[in-house]
Amino acid sequence: MTSTYTQWLADAKEDSSFDLADLETLELYLGGSLGIDSAAEQLTEGKACQDVENIWVMLLVLSKCHSEILESIVSLIRTIFALRPSDDDESSEEWSVNIIRSFGVNWRDVHDALWSDRRQMKHVSDPAGQNWINYHAFSAACIREGILTDLYWAYIIIVDGLERKVRYPITPQQDADVAAACQYFIHGASHILRNGCQPEYGETLRGWGDESELWQGEKGLTPGRWTFWEERLDTLRLDEGFSDETREAARRGEAAI
Repeated sequence: MTSTYTQWLADAKEDSSFDLADLETLELYLGGSLGIDSAAEQLTEGKACQDVENIWVMLLVLSKCHSEILESIVSLIRTIFALRPSDDDESSEEWSVNIIRSFGVNWRDVHDALWSDRRQMKHVSDPAGQNWINYHAFSAACIREGILTDLYWAYIIIVDGLERKVRYPITPQQDADVAAACQYFIHGASHILRNGCQPEYGETLRGWGDESELWQGEKGLTPGRWTFWEERLDTLRLDEGFSDETREAARRGEAAI
């Protein structure tokens, strides 16, 4: 039986969405026939920093579609981050700064497209809903591994999912937003998120909570707010108005927090 990600790769080869050699390298890596270091080197060989953007887009699009290979994709990205540049004219420091910045820009582009798409979903199991949830599972793992260091968007997603009033009948968008928020706890980002709001960030980072409908306490991330999130997950996991998938995500999120 063909697994879901292999079908994605086959389709991408057919419609020329990405470079064929890159797709074949990725296929060998995900299938276990090519080591992670060799895969990272082959994907970036002979490419200047700006050309690596195509690799980012390929990996980001795949991550939103197929959560079953999330950890393999995150590990590959981390390995690419650690590579030395193949272009002799580019210093290691320039390479590192530029590819990290490039990844962040492309991450945001995909995120914003998914943000818009989720408004059109008819059910949380629609592709738009599943892509939204998958992408935040991936993003949480990227935070955990230090690939994404801007925590602002993680807090925004958590507020959207956990600090909105539940309106019945529950819309597919709210159903998916709750499940997306839970991913940041499920996939190991809790420690970083809990310690991420340091005083030096000031109002810039604290502004993520401005759209909350339920939190009445001090702005920013406080012990009380963290406890509120934990209690909120417990409430949501028991709410039968949500899909089974979202209730299970809330249960797992509560256990992880």
